[in-house]
Amino acid sequence: MGFRIEDGKGRGKFAAVDSDNHLEVASITLPKIASVSHDGGAFAMIGRHTIQVTDTVENFAYVLNNNSNKHVHIQSVTIAVKTSTGVLFTLSFGPTRTSGGTLKTPVQLNRGRAAQSGVIVYDNSSNNLVLGVTALEDFSEARFGMTMTAQLNGADAVILGPGDALCARGTGTAGDMVTAHGFMYEVETDESQ
Repeated sequence: MGFRIEDGKGRGKFAAVDSDNHLEVASITLPKIASVSHDGGAFAMIGRHTIQVTDTVENFAYVLNNNSNKHVHIQSVTIAVKTSTGVLFTLSFGPTRTSGGTLKTPVQLNRGRAAQSGVIVYDNSSNNLVLGVTALEDFSEARFGMTMTAQLNGADAVILGPGDALCARGTGTAGDMVTAHGFMYEVETDESQ
């Protein structure tokens, strides 16, 4: 005969041990960003760019982990494009920011917390973001053939250590519009090992 463990109010069974001593459990799994948000460590960022020159690689956004003791985990990036001919969108590690861009402050997802992000974000809504791109390592690429939205789910695997940066770049037709929404969280470096 087995026994069961119920919640404190007796509403349901959370775990049971059967007669063969097998543990049967029911649980809900939340992404890490949900728990980190409770402590004020989860943020959102938005970058926008209108393509200026057809079929020329342009910088869309630059993201730098400016924390000295935290890793930044990218949960997901959602890309929305408005195009008539197609946009190529590439995410890369290793850029440096030379000049320009519009500074964007990451938005705290837990509205009850006042914590500030240690991430620096520049988008290219001002059409003057210049990046040093000699040592880029592309890690994600998507081609959009029409007006659409798509999500690149990093599942916390895209991690920027202190001083690491990534950028979004691509090509399209003059007048095409690109918006990238990123969800990220910050944890102490020893917590993300």
